[in-house]
Amino acid sequence: MNISPKGFAAHHRQPIETLSDVRRRLSDLVRLETAVGSELAETLTALVDTADRLTDRLDQGPDAPALIVVMGATGTGKSKLFNSLCRTVLSPSGYKRPTTLDPVLLTSPEHIDRAERPGFLPGYAKIRHQGMAEFDPDQRGLILVQNNHSQWPDLILADTPDFDSILDENRQAASDMFLRSDAVIFVTDAVKYADQVSWDYLEAIHLRHRAAILLVNRIKNPLSLEDFQERLRAMGIDREVLGIRDRQDLGDADLFPPDLEGLRRLVDALNEWNGMERMALLAGGVESDWASFNDGLIRLVLPTMEKVAANTDGLETVVADLGEKAEERLSERLAVAISGEMKNSLINQIQQLFLRWDLLKYPRRLMAMPFNALRDHVLVPLGIMKRQSGTKGLERELDRLNEANRQAMVTMIADLNREIHGAFRDNIVGNRLADLSGFDALALSPDNVRAGYDQERADLEAWVQDQAKVLVQGLNLGEKMTFYLAQVVYLGLFISIQVHTGGGFSFFDGLLDSVLAPVLSKITGSALSRDKVRAFEAQAAQRHIQGCRDIIQSQIKAYRDFIQPVQAGLADLPGLARAFDTLTTRFEKLQ
Repeated sequence: MNISPKGFAAHHRQPIETLSDVRRRLSDLVRLETAVGSELAETLTALVDTADRLTDRLDQGPDAPALIVVMGATGTGKSKLFNSLCRTVLSPSGYKRPTTLDPVLLTSPEHIDRAERPGFLPGYAKIRHQGMAEFDPDQRGLILVQNNHSQWPDLILADTPDFDSILDENRQAASDMFLRSDAVIFVTDAVKYADQVSWDYLEAIHLRHRAAILLVNRIKNPLSLEDFQERLRAMGIDREVLGIRDRQDLGDADLFPPDLEGLRRLVDALNEWNGMERMALLAGGVESDWASFNDGLIRLVLPTMEKVAANTDGLETVVADLGEKAEERLSERLAVAISGEMKNSLINQIQQLFLRWDLLKYPRRLMAMPFNALRDHVLVPLGIMKRQSGTKGLERELDRLNEANRQAMVTMIADLNREIHGAFRDNIVGNRLADLSGFDALALSPDNVRAGYDQERADLEAWVQDQAKVLVQGLNLGEKMTFYLAQVVYLGLFISIQVHTGGGFSFFDGLLDSVLAPVLSKITGSALSRDKVRAFEAQAAQRHIQGCRDIIQSQIKAYRDFIQPVQAGLADLPGLARAFDTLTTRFEKLQ
């Protein structure tokens, strides 16, 4: 897209609002660095910075000064050239490397406020200065020097730190100044012009269509200038190249003579850029940044982010599928079925409810009292007997089954976590997420699984008790009579054992329970209709399976919650694409 000076002047404000919307959406995506990878995150950050530059260029419009940057490698003499153009020493130059620590900007009084605005090179402190700049390593920023008699009032001329400096801050400042520039004076010399970093910048000037004049300083042999020009032609770079011969007669603080051929041509170029060419430079800066922004979004960001979104959704689907498969395997992998044990527990609860109003329990207690007293007060204290724990046969069986199923759940959750970890490692986004410190903590520990299962069983037992109360309240007269008959039969069996054992057998409560309780349970259970028993068994099994499902689902939820912030961040990709389409339409009006 070619942005014309006329179109820029007339419609420069139209894209600003939509550009701000697109910039916000890109900034949100930068926060997903872990999921999208550092390389793409850097690209997104670069696009956000480009959006900021575009916004500043569009906001200032055709009245803004053009920024002309003098840049080059260490020791190429760019600061001397900058000072010679200013006709005074504003940026120190010398043998110390690096010398220029901050960009030094020469501006006219009417534009110094523009140079100080937050949108112009954001992130840099703006430091006004009089005369030659003094660099403070503890206070980095832009040094603004006001020139009340500038011959280029509509330009800001800037000296920059070395783009190959040993200091990271210097290289970054040089890069930022280049990206914000409207035109470049590129300075090299007979030694540095072959360095790779110099050619990286030359290629960037070419690809961004940046207005530029190239200057080879300190020429001792004309062949070096010819070689530089030949290399430029081989790369397809057609730019004006100036040369300044080596001047060993000049000291660090001495300026180039104003009539020096290369310097005069630079002055002519600055005069042109300050005049009729300024609008073309401003429009060219917008066009360059827009081309970079457009290319980055269309070619890289949108397609790559769509792949990231697909991988993220695919990972979430795999995790959900693994959870469903684990739930389907529950009935197979639990150690035992629970319908029978729950039925026995139900009948036991019903028996306990009936025994509260069972008058026959007192004869049984009276018959057992003599030996109970002898046991408690003589045999147990003498160590001849141990007091019975009171744990019934049914309770012991429930405990055994409970432990088996608890351990089965621990094994199932461990297997599920291994499968999920494998799914994360097989997924591009998941593999990055799995490297986060909190990922391993998502897996439920065996103790957490056991605690969850114990809570589920406690809830199930409470439900059984409630069911027993409901069933007792709903029994008809015939069913109630059957339960009472069971108590009579129980007493008869008790007396019969008493008679046949001479009374000694009845004293052993634990053994008595193991013999009589199953008989009583069978008689008591026969009072319940087959339909009621089946309905209870089915409901008990369903509640037990659902309780175990809840443990699996809590584990799956931990992983899905871990993925969710990435999905939420990617959810607005269609909105970004639509906003970008609108932005493209707005920029087309600048043609």
